[in-house]
Amino acid sequence: MKKIGFIVLVIAFVTNGVFAQNKQKAQELLDKVSENTSSYIDMEIDFTYSMDNNAEDVHQNRSGSVFVKKEKFRIEMDIANIIFDGSKRFTIVEDEVTISDAEDESGISSPTQILDMYKEGYSLKWDILQKVQGKNIQYVRLIPIDSESEYKYILVGCDTKKNDLYNVIYTDKQGTQYKLQIDKMVSNQDLPETLFGFDKSKYPETEYLYNDLTE
Repeated sequence: MKKIGFIVLVIAFVTNGVFAQNKQKAQELLDKVSENTSSYIDMEIDFTYSMDNNAEDVHQNRSGSVFVKKEKFRIEMDIANIIFDGSKRFTIVEDEVTISDAEDESGISSPTQILDMYKEGYSLKWDILQKVQGKNIQYVRLIPIDSESEYKYILVGCDTKKNDLYNVIYTDKQGTQYKLQIDKMVSNQDLPETLFGFDKSKYPETEYLYNDLTE
């Protein structure tokens, strides 16, 4: 019995050591991706967004583009356009323009914030490695520390050669999966400042309803 007990202790020690190493590897990889992306002057990203709820047989797919330059960004999708000029956020949906502060109701202030969210509120786990079109995509699993979180876990896929983000997969506690796939990314193009400004002449008040939440 003593021998069995000793073996159990050894297994526990080795397993804990492996978990610690894996957590450190996960942290180091995400740090590299975050630092690499932060070094870009600007970015243009084409993406695909999907939502799959197999229990309800509900499936949605959207595509769009996002332009980022420092703290400014512009998101273009078929259902909405969002412009953040550094101080105000303009959301254009159909014939309505909503003006708000930096953060929206989800607490997200920038498309690139996803690259820093792992630094607080999550435990990290080294996950699977996949070969996708010649790329080595290493996944890191983010498990919310807060038991009240709506998400069960988040998978962050990283291109280990370029240290770039490949995709992000959210799974909520009801089993619904939300996936953000980066289809193409181009950096350091010296994007014009006008791209991140709201041109009111394109959205006249005679045709658009304005809802200013900053007043």
